[in-house]
Amino acid sequence: MSDLPFEDRADFADADRGLIGSLDPCVVKDASGRVVWDNDAFSFLAGDCPDTANPSLWRQSQRRRLTPPGMGTRSAPTGS
Repeated sequence: MSDLPFEDRADFADADRGLIGSLDPCVVKDASGRVVWDNDAFSFLAGDCPDTANPSLWRQSQRRRLTPPGMGTRSAPTGS
């Protein structure tokens, strides 16, 4: 894993390109008010990768958090 360029954050900058806006809180509800997606539940990904997690999967999850499924907006991790 030490060969991977984790310091290269260009993919995060690419994900920001074309940002129109974001939800705050980043929670999507259906017509009855039931939560169908809570992107804020993944805010722990803004932190450093713990020793118990695979660094590549952690980074991929951070990037995936930028755009919730089916949405054209994103919620950026703090500190990235």
